[in-house]
Amino acid sequence: MAGWTGTRSAIRTGGLACLASAGLPTDALSRLVTHDARTDEETLRRRGAHTPAPAGVPVPDAT
Repeated sequence: MAGWTGTRSAIRTGGLACLASAGLPTDALSRLVTHDARTDEETLRRRGAHTPAPAGVPVPDAT
């Protein structure tokens, strides 16, 4: 890169690329860390009746 654009430009571009490659995943992961599947409305809606009964709890008969 330095051969094409010069040393200073290559260092700046590399630094910006490094910051972006660290910053973007950090932003996405912070949203995942704050996600709580027990209280998230969309997660609960998607689960619906698909949530299995805990072990030892009898499942009511649908008939």
